Amino acid sequence: MKEDTQRRVFDHLMKKGIENFIGVPDSTLKHFVDQGLKKNKIIIATREEEAIGIATGMSLSKSPSLVFMQNAGFANSLSTSKNRSNSTKVDQHAWIRVKNSN
Repeated sequence: MKEDTQRRVFDHLMKKGIENFIGVPDSTLKHFVDQGLKKNKIIIATREEEAIGIATGMSLSKSPSLVFMQNAGFANSLSTSKNRSNSTKVDQHAWIRVKNSN
């Protein structure tokens, strides 16, 4: 995804009410992450499960959050996502970047 598009996507999501962006950065989302860092809205996680936990806590405190990750990270976090959805009634947004896609 082009630099300008990533930055516009980030800004659009903020305008739509997303307050926090949590995830494990990768090179394909570097401009999205950079835009969030400039606005002090990105929390960098070391694992996808950690990002889901942080975003769940923020959402429980009424602070809408988005988790971003690659498709491989999504597969790694399926059990965490399932357990969280069984124990909480929290809406959560995710942006899953498919590796090698345009």
